[in-house]
Amino acid sequence: MFKFEYQDPATFQSDYKNLKEGPASFKIVEVKDSDDNGYPLVSKAGNEMIKLKVSLIDQYNNRGNVYEYIVSNLAWKIHQLLASVNMPHLYTPQGFNPKALMGAQGMCEIKMQARPGFDPEPKIGKFLPFDVQRAAENHDQATQYAPLDDEIPF
Repeated sequence: MFKFEYQDPATFQSDYKNLKEGPASFKIVEVKDSDDNGYPLVSKAGNEMIKLKVSLIDQYNNRGNVYEYIVSNLAWKIHQLLASVNMPHLYTPQGFNPKALMGAQGMCEIKMQARPGFDPEPKIGKFLPFDVQRAAENHDQATQYAPLDDEIPF
């Protein structure tokens, strides 16, 4: 038997710059809410935030990882994310444990972000509402090989 160090394919390094604008499936592959010293992550404005590493597969089957920052003062974005991964019950005044998002899957819209002096980069424009049909065709299924169509028409 061939022994190797297994890694989740969603965590592989990828060329995120190949991602195209439009709908994409996503899977949250890493969640950070504190720095290496255990202090909460904070935005430049001083608001608490979480950092998500998100694996994306666009409508053309291009793959890439992007980072998404969810800041505590953007309630609409938190609500949108939780609704997208079918966890709206976590949206409460008491807050939630961000580690609950690990492995969560849903659909999003990729937008290209232009920055002066740099090539446009793909970013998550918005998280799309959870859809049972789309969830059935989720991110994990997209990472599997398609069945071989060996039927010969006569």
